[in-house]
Amino acid sequence: MMPLMFTDAMPVLIIGGGRAAAIKATSVLRYQQRVTLISTQFNDQCLGLPCERIDGDVYQMRPEEFAGYQLIYLAMPWPATSGRRRYIERLADTLKANGKLVCVSCKPQLGNVINPCSRRVGEHVLSLSCDYSDPRRTRNLTQKLTDSLQRLTQPLL
Repeated sequence: MMPLMFTDAMPVLIIGGGRAAAIKATSVLRYQQRVTLISTQFNDQCLGLPCERIDGDVYQMRPEEFAGYQLIYLAMPWPATSGRRRYIERLADTLKANGKLVCVSCKPQLGNVINPCSRRVGEHVLSLSCDYSDPRRTRNLTQKLTDSLQRLTQPLL
């Protein structure tokens, strides 16, 4: 595993229109990336984000429709049916074979990128990741570490 930070804006596609997609989009937008959301439905949080939205069904998309994106997040629940699970597995494999960075939130082992929970504290970026058994715990721990780092980096009076 090797942590990376992207210094240039890139086209990012987030598949999903719910809470997980909104969290990913908010995080990516914080780093000035160009974000597109695709879903058949968008929650209010996704609708309020300053990014392009496309009304579409990932299960109807062909791999060439992903050509314009460098980083692709699948921020959606793991499908309930075996046919849709196989589709997501094949899609992730195809995208990786085409040189794409792929993050599958619900099954990280399918992608080639894991997006850690990160926070900017002044000139520092704090990132933390876990085995994805409890993302809420990682978020809470990242916030506690951020608060500690803020206290440590404050000038002494």
